Amino acid sequence: MQESSATNKDIEISTNLADLPDIVGDAERIGQAIGNLLNNAIKFSKKSGKVIIETKCLDIEGKENVLFNIYYSACIIWNFCVNRLVSS
Repeated sequence: MQESSATNKDIEISTNLADLPDIVGDAERIGQAIGNLLNNAIKFSKKSGKVIIETKCLDIEGKENVLFNIYYSACIIWNFCVNRLVSS
């Protein structure tokens, strides 16, 4: 759905994805949240706009975390950090 909506509005979607550790969590819910926010970024972008999806791996207080950002029209519309859960 995102691809056809972006194509109809001539919106370029680009990614800047870091090598990420495995994330233990609800992959379906995380995917759903990212998909919903990507849809909103496309919906509220002007024609011929740009949407950027970015991930980063951060060390916060000695723990690996994954940061997801979605930008459109030079604004961050959403970001969140997911703690990496490691089992030994």
